[in-house]
Amino acid sequence: MSATNRFKIQPTIGSTIVTKTALMAAASDADINKGVKLSTTVPDTYEFCAAGDVPEAFLYAVERHTVKGKVVVSVIDQGYRWATAGAACTVGDLVEIHSVAAQGTKDVMQRPVVKSHTKVLEDNVLWRIVSASTENGVVSQGDNYVVIERI
Repeated sequence: MSATNRFKIQPTIGSTIVTKTALMAAASDADINKGVKLSTTVPDTYEFCAAGDVPEAFLYAVERHTVKGKVVVSVIDQGYRWATAGAACTVGDLVEIHSVAAQGTKDVMQRPVVKSHTKVLEDNVLWRIVSASTENGVVSQGDNYVVIERI
């Protein structure tokens, strides 16, 4: 089976989603699936990724209560995630966030928009494209989806 089509069927039995509980300054249900990273200014708090950032995790759920003024959230920082190709990329490419809707605004595709990443030596957390919605493994900008894996 080729690397470009091994994830076209989603597992329904025996699949496990492992999340971590975290804190964010602000988040809502509209922000689910957006890339997040640890804040460099507020200890022990995640913040949303900007275009060009490498995500450390993806927002999975937002709780209705706060702890010390911060929103309690669940993030996924391992395994596989669906994403949208925001620029041309290929299976095997490392990725960064291409674009993101404003905080509190739902992304049109409801999954992160990524592009090929180039600053490999500067980052410890990396995600790689392992499958694409095209037969040849090359996707162009638009609504083509990819599956990314934390490495």
